[in-house]
Order: sequence, then structure tokens, then C-alpha cells
Amino acid sequence: MNGLIRSEDDDSLCCDSSSIEFHQGSILGLYEALVGKPYVCNMVADFVVICISFEVKEIVPLIESSGGAKHLFWKESAIVMIKLLAPQIFEKMSMQEMRDLVSRSPIYMFPDQESMEISHHSIAFLLEGSLKTQETEEIITSPTVLLQPTGGQNLSGMTGPSGASSSHSGLRYIVVRTARILILDYPQAAVGEVLSGHSTKFESVK
Repeated sequence: MNGLIRSEDDDSLCCDSSSIEFHQGSILGLYEALVGKPYVCNMVADFVVICISFEVKEIVPLIESSGGAKHLFWKESAIVMIKLLAPQIFEKMSMQEMRDLVSRSPIYMFPDQESMEISHHSIAFLLEGSLKTQETEEIITSPTVLLQPTGGQNLSGMTGPSGASSSHSGLRYIVVRTARILILDYPQAAVGEVLSGHSTKFESVK
């Protein structure tokens, strides 16, 4: 894509999407192709943009035949999902900065019933599958952000137009359905600073 596209307020994704912009180099729609969803949220162009489009049927054979291509597609799709799910934290980052961050961040597959824990130095993004918290057994479905409470503060502060949350805060999780999770190295304390307005740039907490 060459130009500027922004996401439009829509209840289909629980995020504060009204101010999220996608610039040149963004790959849109890849996540939907990977998980088989018709769409995640609406996109609006305020002026003419140049886009190259591919049919899903052209991408599926690559995903099924090449593990390397599938891994690359998941990484690229994660860039857009991170900006949609956690706009307050990553809105200041350029596409190149996002790609650099995601390229050095691992994606793990967790089988059913396996337990997992989010460290204080990470943010996790549930891209596929579902989990439940050990504390409340609340069912959490993808896509969403997984945070850990810091200093008694609940960091589930990212909400959408409908008032629902695009993030979940908990110490430990149990996999309900095979989960694909991206782990970003980003201190939880810094998340609290961003959401409280004390920090506005990703670079300030590197």
C-alpha cells in the first residue's frame, strides 16, 4: 500500500480504532486470511491510495506448502494487529520500527491445557486460539492483548467504542484451544506509564 488509510470505529474489534492510521508499506487483510475471518474492522481512505491486492485463494497454497512463508505471514499480520489492539502504546511507531520490533519477537504455539505466564518484561498478543485465566477462569478469545498486573494496577485499559476491552490482565493463563501467541519485549511498567499519559513514545521506554 502506498498512501494513508485509517481504521474506522466499529464494534467488530474492541479497540480505540478512531485514531489509528496505516501508512505506506502496511499489509492489510493478511490476518483475516490466516484465521479465516471475513474482516476485523473497517478501513477508510481519506484520499486516493495505491494498493496491490491479492485473492485469499492465491495466499492459502503458500501457507499450506511453506512453513517459512506461513511464519512470515503471521509476523506481517501481527504488525497490523498490534496497532489495532494496543494503539495507545504503539501509535507513535513507524512501520519500519514495528517491523524491526516484530522481527525479533518470537511466536509460540501452546497446545490445549498447557499453562503459560506473561513476564513483567513482556506484552503478549493472542493471535489465534483461546485461553482462560487461572484466577477467574474467564475465557479469552483471539485477537487480544495479554498483560500482567503491575504494582496492583490493572493495565487492561484499552477499550473500544462499545466499551469492551481489547486487553486482559492476569498472572497465569491456561490454553483452552491451541494458541498462537506473539511475545514482545516491552516492560509492563512502561505500559502503565503510556496508559496513564506519563509516556507517549515507545522510544522513551526502550
